[in-house]
Amino acid sequence: MSSSPNVSAATLSTLSTFHASIPSGQPTALNPADPIHNGVIQAALQAAGRTPERYPGLYASLDGGKADTTADHVKLVDAGPDRSGRASALTWHANDRDILYAGASLFALDGDNNELLSFGANSNVGDGLLQVSTQTATAKPVKKSLNLLSVNHSVGTDGSVRFTALAGKSAALDASDPKIQITAPVITKTGHTAVVIALGRDSANPGPDPDYTYTEPQNLDTPYLIVPFSGQALLSYPINGTPGQPIPNAVLSTYIYFATTSGPIITINLNSQYTPSTRLQNGTTVDPFNPNVVQWDYPADGQSYSNTQSLVFNPQSLVNESASYFLFQFQIPVTNAPYANYSFAVCSTGTPNEPSVYCYNINKLMFWWHCLAAGTQVALAGGGTAAIESLNNTQRVNTGVHNGNLAVEATLRGPHESKKTQSGPSAVYRLRTADNRELIATGAHPIMTPTGPASIGDLQIGQTILVENGTSTVASCEAIDYSGSFYDLKLGNEQDRAAGYNETVGTYVANGIVVGDHAAMKAHKSGLRRNLAYMQTRTSSTLHQDYASALADVQY
Repeated sequence: MSSSPNVSAATLSTLSTFHASIPSGQPTALNPADPIHNGVIQAALQAAGRTPERYPGLYASLDGGKADTTADHVKLVDAGPDRSGRASALTWHANDRDILYAGASLFALDGDNNELLSFGANSNVGDGLLQVSTQTATAKPVKKSLNLLSVNHSVGTDGSVRFTALAGKSAALDASDPKIQITAPVITKTGHTAVVIALGRDSANPGPDPDYTYTEPQNLDTPYLIVPFSGQALLSYPINGTPGQPIPNAVLSTYIYFATTSGPIITINLNSQYTPSTRLQNGTTVDPFNPNVVQWDYPADGQSYSNTQSLVFNPQSLVNESASYFLFQFQIPVTNAPYANYSFAVCSTGTPNEPSVYCYNINKLMFWWHCLAAGTQVALAGGGTAAIESLNNTQRVNTGVHNGNLAVEATLRGPHESKKTQSGPSAVYRLRTADNRELIATGAHPIMTPTGPASIGDLQIGQTILVENGTSTVASCEAIDYSGSFYDLKLGNEQDRAAGYNETVGTYVANGIVVGDHAAMKAHKSGLRRNLAYMQTRTSSTLHQDYASALADVQY
């Protein structure tokens, strides 16, 4: 949307009354059968231009259709004035189930008179994390305080609909405050678009070319997620604490939102055993020489999860990782101020709108360690093959295309279980070709064809695919029962990127069949979600118009 919606005073009053009726900061499930809830949902849909003509399936759920009264995870990540004093807010909507599409409307209302100060709307298709920020270009100045209301919807692959509301508040404190500096995590390698953190490996295995590496005594299929986090912030008021000493209760919350190529997102909490509350508290201190500066140091030390001083989050299989989003929220006690605590956050984000002064944006994270079966033979540059699980970043592999080769930047590994009754990205398939080649891979893995990549789960008998030194056809491709580890490669190092390598098209030869690497799989999966013709053949006809509209409403 290029302008703020025209919302009537009566509707704004209704939204404000509803905002006051639900708990602040806690996602609330909305029931379309409740007249008040129904009215709030419709007001949010209309404000974003989501009309019954564009979203007939969504509106059907408001009239007694298939509604699921479960709240999705919605988090208010940022709210307050931006550097020019305009109202700004950001929410994250994390879907923990397979979805077709999701959307949200975010209202920032004046805390005194209900005036709409800023508004934002966004949609996504098939992705687990929906970020919604208010529009900078049309935002008005914050006066005293903001009332934030996010109204979200998600539609599952089974057609079920969830509506969720989230209320929040923010005071207009000081638009010049705070001055935040981050020293970790940051990108250190040329060509990276996310902070790459390698973990779960023993020190005998050469790591990839990451921004940070953590080593373990032995390889872990499901590693603890480890994040270095260091920096400081200059506040407008003195901190209520002792110079050089920890600040009690300074950390409000921290999470990793782990997005997968198959759709759902996993909210990962800090591990209290390896980053206990005492360590969390002791890592945030008052600067010894400036009482207005808060420092935090959970340093990058490359150690095991059991003894690192970095932040340790709960274990997670890295199979099908798409991206990870980091959030750390501070609550600093201050003196000589009109309020007791000063709150600000550091978060990964990717919206084009300006954040508030209380939120510092960093890049997304990627954890490397994961999706061909162990024993798969990969063709090496210069001749010969090696089992995929034995490869490391000292080697180069054949691309299978134009006699090319690429460096192995990272290997990925993780456990996977599936049944032959499953289908799609979460299933495991056995592919056999007419010339007796065989490959086992997860359903989203791209197999290269003369016209581009195709997910192994979408291959048809007789379809032509690329193999080493030519082409072959699919003899069979069936889902199978599987329990074990899968592996994948991330190709292209700094030198390859400097030479012009495009990370979305990395390929290698696995058991004689040309396949895409992990970056290619992510790009391919994202492309399929945005291919309307492809998705409509896999979606109920009652949702075709909705999906097309959601796709058109994706803002970022």
